[in-house]
Amino acid sequence: MIILITGASHTGKTLLAQRMLEKYKYPYLSIDHLKMGLIRSGNTELTPEEDDELTEYLWPIIREIMKTVIENRQNLIIEGCYIPFDWRKDFDERYLLSIRFICLAMSERYIENHFGEIIGHESEIESRMNDADCTIDSLKTDNKSIIDGFQNAGEQVMLIDSDYEQTIKALDADTLMFFDRHLDVLPLYQAFEKLLFDSFSVVNKRVQKTQISFSNRHVFACVSFARVKRKAELPKRYMVITLGLPAPLDSERVAVKTEPYPGRWTHHIVVSSPEELDEELLSWMKTAYTFADAK
Repeated sequence: MIILITGASHTGKTLLAQRMLEKYKYPYLSIDHLKMGLIRSGNTELTPEEDDELTEYLWPIIREIMKTVIENRQNLIIEGCYIPFDWRKDFDERYLLSIRFICLAMSERYIENHFGEIIGHESEIESRMNDADCTIDSLKTDNKSIIDGFQNAGEQVMLIDSDYEQTIKALDADTLMFFDRHLDVLPLYQAFEKLLFDSFSVVNKRVQKTQISFSNRHVFACVSFARVKRKAELPKRYMVITLGLPAPLDSERVAVKTEPYPGRWTHHIVVSSPEELDEELLSWMKTAYTFADAK
């Protein structure tokens, strides 16, 4: 599998790659290292400032490395800029099935509210020269260019809008595999996961083939794409939150409820927007958490 990480400057691409390297033991290729090796060895007369020309020069090399890794059935994390917006056109389906793409960008609100932190963390993984030209306006421009370019090409962009650490934590390889065909739902899932981890002291997460389960002593919540309604009745973008409760809920928000055994009611709730992650849902989650912990 290839994990391809790109995005705007200062978004934590290298930090994410480093964490994935440590967790999954996958080899890691920095496009910046490749770039500087080719420049410093004299294999190109391009300079580090020539971004467009470097993309045209580096992408064919990166593309063929990716194909070789996939053909050899190996794993590799590739991180950096110089990924063209329309990168998918260079791969047929047999290659694309083995590529997980992550694009990171920051919202204007996040840049305005966290500029000092962004600059303060720029050398957290690798030592950088002081970037005096990096301003709030230049970051906004860079991030808008990345967001517009990849979204116009049909790609999903992971937008860092409020909680950077939670956004990065949710981007593990197992979760990416789970949402592979539903990447447009991933931001909604991230908001749910943040609510869950912020609300409960003990939460264990397990990513399985058909669901992501959360437990304390026992499982109290799951996320899936279970077909709990007819397709025509489901939103275009949705996920299903499943809760185990001691009694049935009387709510139109519950798509399906069953009693698999006496005293245990399983509820399936279709969620399609962050606004639905509200106080009512949280109260049901709290009941499910207490119920599972007491069994």
